Amino acid sequence: MKQSNIANSDDEIIHKLFQDAAKHVGDYIFTLLRVGGIESYKKEPLAELAEKIEQGKATRQDIESSNDLWSLLTNICRLQREVHYMPFPFKPDETDYKAASLQLHISGPISDRLKELTAEENPQNELDFVARFLAHYRAALKEFAKENHTVFPMNGRLFEVFEVLADREDGLNGFKVHFSNDSSAHFARTATGTDGANVIPGNSIDFFVGENDKLKPAWRVSGKWLYEVGFEGRYNEPGEWKPLAYPGKSDVIQKEALDATDDERVQGVLFYMLATGHPVIEFAAKMPVKLPEAEVVLPGGVNLLLVEQENQLGNLFVYDGWVELKDTSLEGIRLAIEGIQRAMEGVAFAFDKEVRWRLKYSLHDHSRGAANPNKKDMEFLNSIISNLAKEQDLAIDAAINWYNLGNLTQNPLNAFLCFHIAIEGLAAKLAQGKLKASATFGLAKENKADRKKRIKTVFDEYYATYYSAGNIEEMIKQSYFVGVVPIKNYLQKALEAVFPEKGRQAVLDTYFKKDEGIWDLRGKLVHDVYSDWHPDEFSKVQGKLYELEELAKAFITRVALRIPPDQKRPQWSRRHSLASSMDNPKSTLIVSPDLRMLPRTDWKILPEWID
Repeated sequence: MKQSNIANSDDEIIHKLFQDAAKHVGDYIFTLLRVGGIESYKKEPLAELAEKIEQGKATRQDIESSNDLWSLLTNICRLQREVHYMPFPFKPDETDYKAASLQLHISGPISDRLKELTAEENPQNELDFVARFLAHYRAALKEFAKENHTVFPMNGRLFEVFEVLADREDGLNGFKVHFSNDSSAHFARTATGTDGANVIPGNSIDFFVGENDKLKPAWRVSGKWLYEVGFEGRYNEPGEWKPLAYPGKSDVIQKEALDATDDERVQGVLFYMLATGHPVIEFAAKMPVKLPEAEVVLPGGVNLLLVEQENQLGNLFVYDGWVELKDTSLEGIRLAIEGIQRAMEGVAFAFDKEVRWRLKYSLHDHSRGAANPNKKDMEFLNSIISNLAKEQDLAIDAAINWYNLGNLTQNPLNAFLCFHIAIEGLAAKLAQGKLKASATFGLAKENKADRKKRIKTVFDEYYATYYSAGNIEEMIKQSYFVGVVPIKNYLQKALEAVFPEKGRQAVLDTYFKKDEGIWDLRGKLVHDVYSDWHPDEFSKVQGKLYELEELAKAFITRVALRIPPDQKRPQWSRRHSLASSMDNPKSTLIVSPDLRMLPRTDWKILPEWID
C-alpha cells in the first residue's frame, strides 16, 4: 500500500511537470524532440534506456551519464518556470549530468524527489522513477498521434508558422517551420538519428529564414495563407470578443481583403482569417430569446453559445456565434454569412422576437457619433419645429417620420426604402398642389383637361418607343405608371420645382438614370423582392444610400420651411463628436503586438457591442 502511494505521488509530480510545460507549445515540441545537432545512433537513446530499466540491466551510472535524459528533464523544468528551451544545457567537459542538473537547472517537487531518491541506498526506486518519467514522455509524444500534422503561428515569433510532424503509432517525430517568404526549416528525430535543415541550435533555437527582403507581415505556409491549410480552432475563447492581436503592421492583409471583394461583410471575415489564420466566421447576437440549451448548433453549422451576463433580468440574452468554414473561397464565405443571416432571421420569425446580430470584425465603421449643435444650430431646430406647427400637415410629418426611421434601422435596404418613401409621399402631395407649400414652388392641382392631355402625350411617347419594337407589355406598364398613376411623374415634377437650377440635373440623374438610379433600384427592391441576399444589388444600394439620405433631408427641409429654389437652404453646422474606447472591440479592431497594451482584461461579449 505504501509503495502504491509513492508511485501515485511520483506520477502526480511528473504529470504536473509535463502539463505545465505543454502550455508553451513551440518550446514544448523542441523539448520533446530534444532538438540539437545532427546525430546518428543504432537505437534512440531514451528508448534504449527505458528498455534497459525494464530488463533490469540499468545502473545508477547509466542514469547519471544519460545526457538525453537530463537534458530533457532540465528543459521540462525550464518550461515549467517559463524559460525557453536550451539545446545544450551542459558544459562540454561535464559527465555527471544528473549532478549538474540538480545543482543548476531542476527545482521544485521533482528536484526534492530526485534528491530523496539519490540519498536512498536502494537504486531500484530511482530506476523505477526514471521509468515512470520515460513512460510519461512516450505518452506525451503519442498525444500528437491523433493527427498526422497540425499547424499554428509560433508563440512569440514573427510570422513563423509551426507544422507538427507525427505518425499514427509513435506520435511526434518532427516539425517544420514555414516563413512568409515561402522558405522553411525542419527537424526530425527517427529510430536511427536526426535530420534537419535551416535549424540553428545555440543558447536557444533559431532559424535560417532565407531572403529577408522577401519576408512579409503575413501568416504563410508554402505559398498559401495559413487559413487555407487548416488551422484548427478559432481566435476568441468561448463567450469573448477581443480585438485582433497581430505581431506586425496589418496594412498588407488589409489591402488583401479590400482588393479581394467589394462586399464589406466578406472583407471583414477575410481580414479576420488573414490576421488569425482561423477559417472561421465569428459573430455576436442578442435577442429576447433564451434557447433551451446553453450551446446549440443550428442548420448550416451555425453555433450559438449563451453568454451569461451580470445583473441579467431575463429579457435580453447575448450569444457568441461562429461557423467553421469548409470552403474558404470568397463565394464560400458569402454563402456562410447568408447561412448565419438565414439562421438569425429564422429565430426571429419562429419566436416572434427581434434578433440583432453582427459580424465581430469589419474594416468599415459606419458609426456617426454624437451631434454637437451650436447656438446657431438651435435657430435651425426652432424654425423646423415652428414651421411644422404652422403647417400642421400630416404629409410633412410623415416624411420626417420615414426619414427618422431610415436613420434608426440597421439594415441598409430598409433605410434606402425609408428615405425614398419620405421623398415620394411628400413629392406626390406637393406635385398635386395638395400642400400649403405647393404654391411656393409653383405647383397647382391638375385640371381634367390637362390630365387628359398629359395621359395622351405619355401614351403617344411610349407607343412610339415600344409598340414598333413589339414590347407591348413595357408600353402598357410605362404608360400606366407614368401617365395614369403618375408617381414617377409627380416625383420628377416635385424635384424639378424644389431644387435649385444649379445642380438640378444632377439630382434628376441620381434619381432616374436607367438601371443605376434610385428609382430603378427602388423598383427592384419592391417588385423584384431582392434583399441583402443579393450581394451585387446590395452593393448598389449601399453605394446610393448616403446620397439618397442627403436628398431626402434637403427635399423635406425645403418643403417644410418653404425655401424657394433660388434661395440657399438653411442647414445645421453638422458638428459631431465620435467617442471611441480602446477597450471596445468595435472601435479597436486590431492591435500590435498583443492585447497587453489595452486597459481591459475581461473580453466577455457585452450587449452594447452588438448595436
